[in-house]
Amino acid sequence: AVIASSVAVVRTVEAGAAAEDARIEALTTTALSTRTNLETAALLAAEIHRRWPDDPRAFIALRGVLDQADGLVRTVRFAEGARVAVTIVPGTRVAIATVDPPIGGTADASAASLHLIDLTTGQTVDEIPAPLPPLGATASAARDISVSADGSTALVVTTSGSAEADGCCVRLDVVPLRADGSGPQAMDLRVPLVGDPALSEDGTVAFILMEGSAAPIRVDLRTGELVSTADPSSVQDDPEVEGITLVDGAVYVGARDHIRVYDPVTLALTREIRLPVARNVSVTSRHFGPDDAGGLLAFAPYWSARVNASTGAVIWVRAGLGCSAPVVLPDSTFLCTRDDGMWVHSLDTGEPLRRLLPSLPSDARAVAWLPGVSELATMSADSTLLQRWRPSGEYVVRTAADMRDAVCAIAGRQLSGPEWQRYFDDETHADTCPGVPPSVG
Repeated sequence: AVIASSVAVVRTVEAGAAAEDARIEALTTTALSTRTNLETAALLAAEIHRRWPDDPRAFIALRGVLDQADGLVRTVRFAEGARVAVTIVPGTRVAIATVDPPIGGTADASAASLHLIDLTTGQTVDEIPAPLPPLGATASAARDISVSADGSTALVVTTSGSAEADGCCVRLDVVPLRADGSGPQAMDLRVPLVGDPALSEDGTVAFILMEGSAAPIRVDLRTGELVSTADPSSVQDDPEVEGITLVDGAVYVGARDHIRVYDPVTLALTREIRLPVARNVSVTSRHFGPDDAGGLLAFAPYWSARVNASTGAVIWVRAGLGCSAPVVLPDSTFLCTRDDGMWVHSLDTGEPLRRLLPSLPSDARAVAWLPGVSELATMSADSTLLQRWRPSGEYVVRTAADMRDAVCAIAGRQLSGPEWQRYFDDETHADTCPGVPPSVG
């Protein structure tokens, strides 16, 4: 009887070990499957390592996720359904984001928040007390944020909807990011803006275009004073005006088939630069900004151009680039977000050179090229994922524990309730990645 009992125990242990081995094998296979989305695969690999750190299949699963990640390094998540505007503080690896509650959510509609996020760690390093106005629930309600080149001042533009709505149509909020920054100031405008404001390098002045005005308006961000060469009540609508930017102190306005140049002090029109396209064909509707080399880059859905700002010479005009959210890179190239991925183009010719990243499932757009290690920040189309990419695909990992930290950073979250129930339904839900920061907002 004793012998029979011992045999039964051995068989039970062997059956348990076999079942556990089969479970590890199944989880590893799922993590490595191309049919498993990257986030879930990363979390399954991390969970395999958490449970069975000495099993070689944990290493295989972790390595497999890193090999499939296309260079994704970290994911910063915003609260589900939150309305987010984000940009990068120039010369840093810090993002600044406005976060508003979802439309129809239970949160107070006035509970807008402003966050500084370290893209290296994914942690919110500061929540700035800025009394931003409530963001309306209409489709036209939106926020945009920009930061001066010296990093001292942020400008938040809130569009609340029609001018007949309660409050102003557009509000400018100046937020100092350093002790020597301008502000705080808040200015209400009764007319919608065309494009984004152009900030001076020191953040003391912004140049804006208002709907119905053909000329730029200078805004002193320290005093709130607006200076214009025209009477706002008498100007006529100018459908050509599409964007505004600054290059070497001069003000440039994109106007479809040409560029207008204004004196930054007098706001007088000093010259026009004609682009070699058919009359009234837009080259400036999608993007209009500096090329960081003394020139201008202009993009529309079909036409694109680069112009020498000082001489007015057109360096190149190209058709069919399909480029959105261009980002100038340090090596005389620029990055285009296209339907078939993110491509590097020559700044000298506009020609595509190579694909840097494949098409991203979240329809992400490029936000900025980060200093230091060659990395790119992107934002998903639904504004819920801010991600950092290392296109070289290199990961600094020395141990399996390092690899687990890396895949947790890629996922940027824990296993959801349904995911846990699917793979571990017989156990209490636990945090697979305890060091991952919570969602922002």
